[in-house]
Amino acid sequence: MIESHVDIDGPEQPIPCFIVHPADGGPHPAVIFYMDAPGIREELWDMARRIAGEGFYVVLPDLFYRFGTIRFPFRNERTKVVWRAIMEHLSNADVIDDTRSMLAYLDTQDTVKKGPKGCIGHCMSGRFITAVA
Repeated sequence: MIESHVDIDGPEQPIPCFIVHPADGGPHPAVIFYMDAPGIREELWDMARRIAGEGFYVVLPDLFYRFGTIRFPFRNERTKVVWRAIMEHLSNADVIDDTRSMLAYLDTQDTVKKGPKGCIGHCMSGRFITAVA
């Protein structure tokens, strides 16, 4: 597997993304894997790796980037207050704009198969993939 952290040019500022794909050069079908409310963490990177292990080029964006670098090393009532507040301010329109940027990036990658792209919404992101579709 090839893994990298890439800042994709976003509508307002760079979108930090974790990218993982098979090492064989591809091209591979692309999937954008939208995170859940607790934010970017090792479990999501592992999920992206499993998807890539099936032959996909996976982009996992940090959807909270507009609010800074938000990481929750543990979950409790205090962290829930923070991520719920962020979720309330992250709109479908924001994520659609971000997705346009990620699709433009994917179009420039030789290891990405041309044509349709997939998306996976994990937990809070179910509404985002519906809007993006």
